[in-house]
Amino acid sequence: MRPPKRRHEKTRFQMIKSQITVQKRRNLMAKLSRVKSVNIRMQRINLPQLRWTLRLLLYAVTIIMAVITILMVYFETLDTVLTSLVYFLAAVIMALSLYYLYHDIYYVINEKLIIGLKHNPFTNRMVKDYRYRTVVFTYTSLSVNLIYALANGIYGYRNHSIW
Repeated sequence: MRPPKRRHEKTRFQMIKSQITVQKRRNLMAKLSRVKSVNIRMQRINLPQLRWTLRLLLYAVTIIMAVITILMVYFETLDTVLTSLVYFLAAVIMALSLYYLYHDIYYVINEKLIIGLKHNPFTNRMVKDYRYRTVVFTYTSLSVNLIYALANGIYGYRNHSIW
């Protein structure tokens, strides 16, 4: 007499069926790998490196264009061709300035700030030690929250608040 089958044991039919599905999957993958796919790679757009004076000029022009567009909306000159041209130029200049601003901030953080933080022992430990950084920021935020709760309690007591 055979012992009863356990639930996790597969029957012979189930084993053959799973092997067939694995074989079908392998055959399908083999067919797909033989098909030559069209590989379209996006090339990165690298804008030229500008000197600091030109970047500052670009940032100033961006601010001026933003002020001009706000003034155009304020004085309701929205239906002219000149307005569309100014909006287009403002959008292009803003996109360029955001691109260069991103690279400036990235450079300042990676090249200047991190190197400066590594010279001080406290900030070096904050940068390198994840556990220490977590504890310091947790206790700092707890302290700020307790001070805020205490200030709200004092304010409520002085103004006879129901809460």
